[in-house]
Amino acid sequence: LGCCVQPSTLDAEPVDAMRWGIEPGVPLLVCPGTPFKYAPEHDWVLAEICRRLGNCRLLFFEYRTRALSSTLRNRLAAEFTRRGLDFGRYVTFLLWQDRAGFQGLLRRADAFLDTIGFSGFNTALQAVECELPIVTREGRFLRGRLASGILKRMDMADLVCADGEQYVALAVRLAQDADYRAQIRTRMAAGRDALFNDREPIRALEEFLAQGA
Repeated sequence: LGCCVQPSTLDAEPVDAMRWGIEPGVPLLVCPGTPFKYAPEHDWVLAEICRRLGNCRLLFFEYRTRALSSTLRNRLAAEFTRRGLDFGRYVTFLLWQDRAGFQGLLRRADAFLDTIGFSGFNTALQAVECELPIVTREGRFLRGRLASGILKRMDMADLVCADGEQYVALAVRLAQDADYRAQIRTRMAAGRDALFNDREPIRALEEFLAQGA
């Protein structure tokens, strides 16, 4: 991964989705990116996931710059309306969570929807620690290849999508197929050690600095 990461030692805080008005059994899809990571050309992907599932909830988070969250919310609402979907039924913006609360939510959710084109790294690592299946699409630039790099490191490239249609199909399958979701969780638990305490990047940096001394 190019860095040495230590696994988290923080306990997750239990989450009851009903406090947000979400009924039990509704698939929860976490959308963890900060608002500026969501490009307008990909809004249709999120709306299409909801259209195909018919019953699910996308969970976003209110950013400290509320205007950015408002812009994203309004833009998504317009896309959902264009597709004949009730935005309020499918999308919830939660208050920004502390780390324990966020991990509790990841453990409760059914899938993690990585931001397309501007991927997550720390959030994706947290999802892996919580054994939450990740849906990502590998971008052209480094900023769009962070979650895919994590998944490939664990030999889970089958969760890396080539386009928006594959992204939608994978998200829908994870939300609907409990057996498949369980298989992915098991593979994550078995392979995640490859992500942590990797000394190779540190040794490489030491060698580079020593050569320049």
